[in-house]
Amino acid sequence: MQVIGVWVLTGVVVALFGLIPRFALAAWATWFAFRVLLLLDAFDWVSQTLLDLSPFTHLPKLPGGHLDTTPLGLVLGIAAALVVAGLLGFRRRDVGRT
Repeated sequence: MQVIGVWVLTGVVVALFGLIPRFALAAWATWFAFRVLLLLDAFDWVSQTLLDLSPFTHLPKLPGGHLDTTPLGLVLGIAAALVVAGLLGFRRRDVGRT
């Protein structure tokens, strides 16, 4: 199930590259932020609102966890929206036309 969180990161990369290509390297900062939030999840003093910024927080910890499809659908929808926005932005750019 963690692959859906990776799809969100893929969506961030596609959106940045398609909409604002000079910030495409900022996708690494997004990956780093998601990893830090995943590590901070072990501490009690970190706000849940801050932890909710990571898509990995909303995914079930399987096997053994409860499977709720609502967060999966929402995170998957966010990933799809990011990919579509990036592809539309890339389509609008003048790339490869002679």
